[in-house]
Amino acid sequence: MPSDAPPVAEAPPAAPAAAPEAPVTPPAGFEDAFGALEAMGREDGTPAPPETPPPGDGRVRGPDGKFLPKEKTPEKPVEKPKPAEVPNGDDIDPSKLKTSELAKHYHALKAKEKAWLKEREELSKKASEPREWPEKKTYEEQVAERDKKIEEYNKKVTQYETELQFTNFTKSQHYQDNYVKPYNEAWLSGQKKVESIKVVERKSEEDGSVLQQARKGTAADFDAIMSIFDDDAAAEKAMELFGQAKAPMVLYHREQVMEKQSRANAAIKEYQEKGAQWEKDRREQAEKHSKGFEDKVTSYIKAGQEKYARIFTPDSSDPKEKELFDFGENFVNKMVKGGEGMTDEQKMAGYGAMRLKAMRADMLMYKTGKLAKRVKELEAELAKFKSSVPGNGDGKGREIPAEEETPEQKLWKMGKER
Repeated sequence: MPSDAPPVAEAPPAAPAAAPEAPVTPPAGFEDAFGALEAMGREDGTPAPPETPPPGDGRVRGPDGKFLPKEKTPEKPVEKPKPAEVPNGDDIDPSKLKTSELAKHYHALKAKEKAWLKEREELSKKASEPREWPEKKTYEEQVAERDKKIEEYNKKVTQYETELQFTNFTKSQHYQDNYVKPYNEAWLSGQKKVESIKVVERKSEEDGSVLQQARKGTAADFDAIMSIFDDDAAAEKAMELFGQAKAPMVLYHREQVMEKQSRANAAIKEYQEKGAQWEKDRREQAEKHSKGFEDKVTSYIKAGQEKYARIFTPDSSDPKEKELFDFGENFVNKMVKGGEGMTDEQKMAGYGAMRLKAMRADMLMYKTGKLAKRVKELEAELAKFKSSVPGNGDGKGREIPAEEETPEQKLWKMGKER
């Protein structure tokens, strides 16, 4: 039955336990913005802030949102946080580095860049400086020596060429270049011209038989015309072979060859005359030089003989010295003039003796000086022995004789005794 008491309100169902809040993920760029403050704290020596434990009792929710049983909770080994390593290298992603790490990497790169720039400057300076070349002096000396030899060689070639022009002009290079070469070129040009034209056909006026068949000209045709010394005969031969229209071309080349030959003959005659004069001048110059040279040598011989007269002047009291003096002078003069009247064997022996005496003269002079000095020493010792008085022969030496009295002293002494 109904009751007048108000109905008792039912207690609301117990609210379910609040689910633990999931850890808040920092927005992008958080570490970049605040990492510097964290780094400052650590660099000052203050400990790093403790990691905030996850809310709840430490249990982990499963995929369905429910807590997993504790016995099923995987145990994770506690690992100590490792200090962040700054990547060493250029292949890095700056967006993945903290500000402090990026700053350290930046300063490291700046220091490396500074070192590289300094090294590059040193290398550039070193590269701009002349390189050391220890062998440079030796190389330059070798080059200078080679250039000197080349210059001397060219000078000798020029000298030989000049001499050849005046002694055998047709063998000189000047003759070959200026006369033989143009002559050969003119002859070859004439042969080519004849080879480019045709020999005309000629028939007998009596029976009309072919006396000369038409054909292409050859070098032998030009040689045949050139072998004819007489100009008229050569012109007739050219007219016979090539006709009135083409013969002048062939004769023109013949004239060119003859003109080159004429120039060569004139040059040969000119250099024969010049060569005779050149040979005469050279002979006179050689004689003059030889005489001047011989006069100078004679003056040196005379000066040496006067300076060392005590050595090179024979003793007039000794005939043997005078004989050897004359023999040596005549012998050397004869050998210097080429050993006139001597056989080859005598000349060889004479030159050998003359050279041997000349090569050993200084040593013989030195020995002579030593002997002369020794003779003087021995003569001095001999003079001492000659001036001495022998002893009494008793081994006691010799008594010194009393000094002899003068006549005045003797008279004075006699008067005193009376």
